[in-house]
This record gives sequence, C-alpha cells and structure tokens, in this order.
Amino acid sequence: MLLNLGEASYWSGYLAFLRADYDTAQSHWQRYRRVAERAAALEPDRARAWIETSYALNTLGTLSRKRERHAEALALFERSEQYKRRALRFEPDNLRLRADLADSLSWSARTLDRLGRLDEAQRRYAQAIATIAQVRRQAPLDAEWMHREAILRSSDGQILASLQRTPDARAEFEAAAALLDRIGGEQPERSDWTRDRLACRLSAAELELHDGRGAAARAHLEFADDALQALLAADASVQDLPRLRLRAALALARLEFADAGAKAARAPWPRPRPWPARPPTRPRRWRRRTGCCARSCGCCARRSRAATTPLAPTSHLPKPRAGSAIRPATIARPPMLGVASMPCPPRARPSRPRAERLSCTQRKDRP
Repeated sequence: MLLNLGEASYWSGYLAFLRADYDTAQSHWQRYRRVAERAAALEPDRARAWIETSYALNTLGTLSRKRERHAEALALFERSEQYKRRALRFEPDNLRLRADLADSLSWSARTLDRLGRLDEAQRRYAQAIATIAQVRRQAPLDAEWMHREAILRSSDGQILASLQRTPDARAEFEAAAALLDRIGGEQPERSDWTRDRLACRLSAAELELHDGRGAAARAHLEFADDALQALLAADASVQDLPRLRLRAALALARLEFADAGAKAARAPWPRPRPWPARPPTRPRRWRRRTGCCARSCGCCARRSRAATTPLAPTSHLPKPRAGSAIRPATIARPPMLGVASMPCPPRARPSRPRAERLSCTQRKDRP
C-alpha cells in the first residue's frame, strides 16, 4: 500500500518535471522518497522496498543535475547505488535490477564529468560496463542490453578521449558502433537507436580527425550520413537532431580542409627563378674633394701627386665594340689617385661675379 502511494507521487512529480515546474516536482519526489524509505524500514528483507528507495534517490539526483547542483546530485546517485547493491543481495538473478545499477553508475560518471573529475568518471564508466556485461552474458541476444552497453561504451570513449587516451577511446567507439549497427539493422524503426548510432559515429569521426587519420574519419562520416538520411526520411521528431546535423557539417568541413592541406603538402614546391646574369662591372670609384675653387688651380695641382699616374688595369673589362660610345679614357681612376685632370665640384655657395673671382694664390695675397 505504501509503495503504491509512492508510485503515485512519482508520476505526479514526473508530470511537473515535464512542465519544467521543478519545485513542484521536487516536493512530489521528496514524498516518494519518504514513503519508500518508510517501506524499507518496515520490511528490510524485501528487495522491492530498497529498489523503490533507490529509484526515488535517482530521480532526485536527476532533478538536482538539471538545476546545476552537481555535488548534491552526485551524493544522491551514490546512495542510489548503495540501495541497489543491497537489493541485489536478495535478488542476485534480477537482470533488470543489475542493469539499473549500471544506469546509476553511469549517472554518477556523468556528474563526475561535469565536476571535472575525469579519472573518477572513467572508473565509474568501467564499473558500469562490467555490470552490464554480466547481464549480457545471461542474455546475449537481447537488443535492449546491447543498446545500454553501446551507450556506456560511447560515453566511456568520450571520457578517454578527454584524458588523451586515444587508442582506448578508439576501441570503445568501435565496439559501441558495432553494437549499434547490429541492433539498428534488426530494428530500423527505432529512431532513438538511429540517433545514438549517429552520435557515436560522429564522436568517432571527431576523434580520428583530431588524431590526423582522415581515411578512418571519412569511413565513420559515411555511416553517420546514412543514419542522418534515415532520420530525415522517417521525418522523426528526434531530440538533439539539429545539433547532430551541425556536428556532421562541421566534421565534414574539417575533413575537406584536412584533405586540401594534405594535397597542398604533397605538391612539389615551385623552383625559384634564377637571377639574371649580369656582366662584371667595375666598382664605382668615389673621388675625394681636394679643390677649393670652381676650377682647377695651382694649389690643387700641387696637392695632387698622381697627375701622371696611369689608370688601373682594365684587362678584366670587356672591350668596347666598334662605334660604341664607351671609351677607356672615361673609366674612373682608383680612389688613391689624384684628380688633377678632372675639374673640382662646385661649392654650395652663391657665386661671385666674374670680375671678383680670384684664384687660390690671389686670395691668399688679399688682406
């Protein structure tokens, strides 16, 4: 009688939860929990009372997780696990109860993931997979247990990928994809299973793209495309379908970008164009200014010691062609030679009239 009252409270809270009225849902589920705990206290040897108590705690943990109270949700999930283990002492052959224990372990793992405790989350997923594997050994062809194991393995693969354990994550994704493909082929009308297969293939493709394995990522994306086309053709109202379509489009874009980059890397580099060959030229010779007036004068000639010094050898230069404007006499002298035979450059000052222009000697004689 008490358990029936608790069941009514559960369904009332569930309807409030669907309306997003979380306060009302919490009040109903708290009543469900109190009723179940009272039944377990009155009949501690009955497995059903402990099972109902664990269900009440699990629903309250789900509500706390929905309201972003992850520490509180983790404590509720852990207590739910304890009550399920206690119920298994009375009914060790109850496959449904053992599968529910794996479900509670998976909820704890998800909450630990949200809290950033990835190592603990991975250990919880490993415990959940081991628990559901015991169920599958007794019912190897049951599609429901296969689906639960596939979901657990896919979630475990995501945690392993976050921990940079790529080979282990790849193995989990492949095992989950194989199970989902198998049950999807047997029951193609289950749109939720098709959605899970699409999500698993996308996660595997993203892992391969991150690891730089384009061929493996393309294979997973082909399976994901088949699942997405099946969902669109069935016109099924599947949860998170727009988000999955966006993930598929982004993964395909990343794959095309990676293929383009690999193709560009394999292409040979263009050979650099050689510089045009230039004939050897004589370096430019700068002459030092030694004059002091606009024209060559005696003082400039006296300072120069190289008036009769011959030009530098020009045997390395090409000889001028016949009729060319180039003459050997126009080649500049080396820097150490004088400039007696060349006019001095004009000074940067206003010029005087011709009558006032004086040579160096006359300027020296002028007071």
